[in-house]
Amino acid sequence: MEAAYSRIGPWAWVAGAVLIGGAAFWYGRQPSERRDNIKAVAGRVGKHFLDGYLSATGSVNQAFPELHTNILTA
Repeated sequence: MEAAYSRIGPWAWVAGAVLIGGAAFWYGRQPSERRDNIKAVAGRVGKHFLDGYLSATGSVNQAFPELHTNILTA
């Protein structure tokens, strides 16, 4: 969003708000069974991204002591 804001200004926030509002409106108009399916897919996608984030965070936490040692000895 920051990159879009720097290129096109405050209209980036307007476009984002319209997109989110439209998605919320569309979601609310779906039958309950379809909403349950949407929730399940969104949960799987969210879990995938969270697993990637946790993996990257773990890698950074493991590498930080070595980086710190190398900086102090350089």
